[in-house]
Amino acid sequence: MELPKEYIAIIKTAVAPLNFRSEEELTRLLSKGILVNGGKTWFSRNKNGEHCELISPKECMNPGAYEYRPGQKSRFGQDVYRPYSGRFKAHARARFLSPGIMYTVNLVFKFLQHQNSMSMFFVLKYQLGEETESSISYLTFTREDGWREVELYQFTSDSTCFDLDIQFQNQMNDHDFTYFETIIEGIEFRPVEKVEEEVVEDEKVDMEPTSDSDNLSGIGSIYLNQDLKKWLLTVMPDYLGLYAKSNPK
Repeated sequence: MELPKEYIAIIKTAVAPLNFRSEEELTRLLSKGILVNGGKTWFSRNKNGEHCELISPKECMNPGAYEYRPGQKSRFGQDVYRPYSGRFKAHARARFLSPGIMYTVNLVFKFLQHQNSMSMFFVLKYQLGEETESSISYLTFTREDGWREVELYQFTSDSTCFDLDIQFQNQMNDHDFTYFETIIEGIEFRPVEKVEEEVVEDEKVDMEPTSDSDNLSGIGSIYLNQDLKKWLLTVMPDYLGLYAKSNPK
């Protein structure tokens, strides 16, 4: 059986032997996901055939910045980690990306305290690579696999490999600056999904807004739920001002 070169390289690094009799069977296995790179990377492919990678903390995080945390369901078995503090570093290296594809880089984690909301507002401050300015993320979502994610970066891949240094500079807080203890599953490289717009009957966009708030409330009504739109309109301006005062550069 002659397989694509990209699959041959992946198969060679698989932790467990892959049993398949055709390329179609191999494709199904990879769609479910497999452990590669000595069990420190989770590889999968999406419905478009594009490659996804989740890099484990054991592979990408600064030694000594975490503690072993058993009893959690993870793609890496028991290997999930809890940072000692909000300041820690990661060097994430993807090896099997699909060239020419736009990727999002996500931190995949869970709160130790139970959080019911699917989306939640919080503060995560971090610095990428050689950049001198810090970035801040304010929103996290719960995924289908039960973990949460927060987007850190987007880029278009020009090869199968990509390296990214990330320095996390503060603990995760909500808008009241309450610290959330977290456990981390890893750094994810995932192709950006292309979603066609769908008109929602009960949330039609006003094509002629009469004020700035109308303008904002019409942005992506397909994507922004009511809680998020309310927060953007009422809480975020004051929140950013408070955060800037309490976190001077």
